[in-house]
Amino acid sequence: MIGPFNNASGGTAVDLAFMIDGTLIGSFSGGTVYGTVSLSTGQVTALTGAQSVPAGGVAVAPMTTFIGINVYPTGAVFSVSSASQGANARLRQFDTSTNTERNIDGTAP
Repeated sequence: MIGPFNNASGGTAVDLAFMIDGTLIGSFSGGTVYGTVSLSTGQVTALTGAQSVPAGGVAVAPMTTFIGINVYPTGAVFSVSSASQGANARLRQFDTSTNTERNIDGTAP
Protein backbone atom coordinates (compact mmCIF):
# COMPACT_ATOMS: atom_id res chain seq x y z
CA MET A 1 0.00 0.00 0.00
CA ILE A 2 1.31 3.42 -0.88
CA GLY A 3 -0.09 6.63 0.54
CA PRO A 4 -2.05 7.66 3.63
CA PHE A 5 -4.84 5.79 5.37
CA ASN A 6 -8.30 7.08 4.58
CA ASN A 7 -9.34 7.05 8.23
CA ALA A 8 -12.48 9.06 8.89
CA SER A 9 -11.66 9.33 12.60
CA GLY A 10 -8.47 11.18 11.79
CA GLY A 11 -6.56 8.71 13.93
CA THR A 12 -3.41 6.88 13.07
CA ALA A 13 -2.56 3.19 13.17
CA VAL A 14 -1.05 2.01 16.43
CA ASP A 15 -0.18 -1.38 14.96
CA LEU A 16 -1.05 -3.46 11.88
CA ALA A 17 -0.94 -7.18 11.08
CA PHE A 18 -2.02 -9.37 8.19
CA MET A 19 -4.65 -11.96 9.00
CA ILE A 20 -4.32 -15.45 7.50
CA ASP A 21 -6.76 -14.56 4.69
CA GLY A 22 -4.63 -11.54 3.67
CA THR A 23 -6.82 -8.91 5.35
CA LEU A 24 -4.85 -6.11 6.99
CA ILE A 25 -6.18 -5.54 10.50
CA GLY A 26 -5.05 -2.93 12.96
CA SER A 27 -5.70 -0.76 15.93
CA PHE A 28 -6.48 2.90 15.19
CA SER A 29 -7.31 6.19 16.89
CA GLY A 30 -4.77 5.85 19.64
CA GLY A 31 -5.31 2.10 19.93
CA THR A 32 -8.98 2.30 20.85
CA VAL A 33 -10.67 1.11 17.61
CA TYR A 34 -10.06 -2.11 15.66
CA GLY A 35 -10.38 -1.86 11.90
CA THR A 36 -9.40 -3.34 8.57
CA VAL A 37 -7.56 -1.53 5.78
CA SER A 38 -8.31 -1.82 2.06
CA LEU A 39 -4.99 -2.51 0.39
CA SER A 40 -6.11 -0.79 -2.82
CA THR A 41 -7.53 2.44 -1.36
CA GLY A 42 -6.19 2.74 2.18
CA GLN A 43 -9.78 3.01 3.44
CA VAL A 44 -10.09 2.04 7.11
CA THR A 45 -13.28 0.23 8.06
CA ALA A 46 -13.94 0.30 11.80
CA LEU A 47 -14.86 -3.06 13.31
CA THR A 48 -15.54 -1.77 16.82
CA GLY A 49 -16.42 1.34 18.70
CA ALA A 50 -13.89 2.83 21.07
CA GLN A 51 -12.43 0.33 23.54
CA SER A 52 -11.95 1.40 27.15
CA VAL A 53 -8.36 0.10 27.29
CA PRO A 54 -6.24 0.94 24.23
CA ALA A 55 -4.29 -1.78 22.46
CA GLY A 56 -0.54 -1.38 22.47
CA GLY A 57 0.06 -3.89 19.69
CA VAL A 58 -1.73 -6.39 17.43
CA ALA A 59 -0.50 -9.85 16.37
CA VAL A 60 -1.99 -12.72 14.37
CA ALA A 61 -1.14 -16.30 15.36
CA PRO A 62 0.68 -17.94 12.42
CA MET A 63 -0.17 -21.40 13.76
CA THR A 64 -2.14 -23.04 16.55
CA THR A 65 -1.09 -21.23 19.72
CA PHE A 66 -1.04 -22.46 23.31
CA ILE A 67 -1.28 -19.86 26.06
CA GLY A 68 -1.60 -21.38 29.50
CA ILE A 69 -4.25 -24.09 29.28
CA ASN A 70 -5.99 -22.43 26.30
CA VAL A 71 -5.53 -23.36 22.65
CA TYR A 72 -6.12 -20.74 19.94
CA PRO A 73 -6.48 -21.55 16.23
CA THR A 74 -4.25 -20.36 13.42
CA GLY A 75 -5.29 -16.82 12.58
CA ALA A 76 -6.37 -15.82 16.09
CA VAL A 77 -5.88 -12.07 16.60
CA PHE A 78 -4.27 -10.92 19.85
CA SER A 79 -3.48 -7.56 21.36
CA VAL A 80 -1.57 -6.38 24.38
CA SER A 81 -3.04 -3.55 26.43
CA SER A 82 -1.18 -0.27 26.14
CA ALA A 83 -0.34 -0.53 29.83
CA SER A 84 1.94 -3.48 29.01
CA GLN A 85 4.70 -2.05 31.19
CA GLY A 86 2.43 -1.99 34.25
CA ALA A 87 1.05 -4.60 36.60
CA ASN A 88 -2.41 -4.34 34.99
CA ALA A 89 -1.29 -5.29 31.46
CA ARG A 90 -3.56 -7.76 29.69
CA LEU A 91 -3.18 -10.10 26.74
CA ARG A 92 -6.47 -10.00 24.85
CA GLN A 93 -8.04 -11.91 21.97
CA PHE A 94 -10.07 -10.11 19.30
CA ASP A 95 -12.78 -12.36 17.84
CA THR A 96 -13.05 -11.43 14.15
CA SER A 97 -16.36 -13.29 13.73
CA THR A 98 -18.16 -11.23 16.40
CA ASN A 99 -15.84 -8.17 16.49
CA THR A 100 -15.55 -8.45 20.24
CA GLU A 101 -12.54 -8.57 22.51
CA ARG A 102 -11.85 -10.44 25.73
CA ASN A 103 -8.95 -10.86 28.10
CA ILE A 104 -7.50 -14.34 27.68
CA ASP A 105 -7.61 -14.83 31.45
CA GLY A 106 -11.42 -14.58 31.30
CA THR A 107 -11.76 -11.17 32.94
CA ALA A 108 -13.63 -8.34 31.21
CA PRO A 109 -11.47 -6.05 29.04
